[in-house]
Amino acid sequence: MNRSWESLIETRQHQNLTLSEGLEILLQAEKLDREQRRFDRLHKNAKFRYQASIEELRLDTARGIDKLLIANLSTGDYIKKGQSI
Repeated sequence: MNRSWESLIETRQHQNLTLSEGLEILLQAEKLDREQRRFDRLHKNAKFRYQASIEELRLDTARGIDKLLIANLSTGDYIKKGQSI
């Protein structure tokens, strides 16, 4: 939250905001920061053997991987909807 406030002061945007707009920006920044720290902590504690990403997948037709399916899975919507894969 402090970084967001300092950023607003440096860019002098805090003068153009109402109190509620300023609070909203600061609270959103705090929420995003907490979510990121939580993700980082969970990722570190998971102790994955390999670092991998969607971009590194080889989507050769010989492997039989459906590009559209991978693209849909990468959005994570199935998690929000509670669907199994």
